[in-house]
Amino acid sequence: MYTSNSGIAGAVVLITGGLGAISLTYAKQLMSHGIKGLVLADKNIKNSKNIIMELENHGTGDVIFVRTDINIKDQLENAFEVAVKKFNQLDIFINNAAILNESQWIKMIQTNFTAAITSNYLALKKYLPKYRNSEEATIINTVCISSLIPFKSCAIYSTTKSGVLGLHKALSNPYWYKLYRCRFLALCPGLTQTPMLQQMGSKGIDLDLFDEECYDYPIQDPERCGDCLIEALKKGKNGSIWVCDDKIYEWIIPDRFEVGKSTKAK
Repeated sequence: MYTSNSGIAGAVVLITGGLGAISLTYAKQLMSHGIKGLVLADKNIKNSKNIIMELENHGTGDVIFVRTDINIKDQLENAFEVAVKKFNQLDIFINNAAILNESQWIKMIQTNFTAAITSNYLALKKYLPKYRNSEEATIINTVCISSLIPFKSCAIYSTTKSGVLGLHKALSNPYWYKLYRCRFLALCPGLTQTPMLQQMGSKGIDLDLFDEECYDYPIQDPERCGDCLIEALKKGKNGSIWVCDDKIYEWIIPDRFEVGKSTKAK
């Protein structure tokens, strides 16, 4: 049985953006840690059969793929329905679907932020409370280091990720936890060697400006993000934020009331 204290063995997991580079590192780690079932939801279907076969070599759990456009609510909800009909269980939801295209910023807001709200609410209010196999479920939002330190070269992308981080902080409030018994974790990868990073030049981004502000940022392999996921699942408290920029550490936001006290004291 899955419990947040003992790990992830026996859990059923749904990942949006499921065929992306970071999602696949998540999936491999989850499978190797003994999950019962994995549902990958993605708009793209290229190589999905081969990917499923590869993932099944990493563990004994069942892996299924659901073609899903997260901007269409019925398709998004169908991914949840497929998961619970297949496994009659759902313990962990990972929101990892995102695009980077500053020249198509309306679509980017819809994909990165609006769909994140929809999927978080479906997981929190409808599916995880009913189908979790332990006292506590988990929702994980992949944001980005730019949600903490916005990039001027990717202003709208940074804004969408900051919005998802705000959603994470709001829904991890004790009020919501008491109501739904769902732990929220946020993962903030730094610069990661993925197609998204490699294709930035065609996405309305000034590469000279990007290089200027990120020249000293380490570029990590996607596998590091999988390590961060497991670290957060094993150690993360509700509402915690985890950074992965070659190193893995928890990002602590000061309590505003405590900061206010120290300011007044001065």
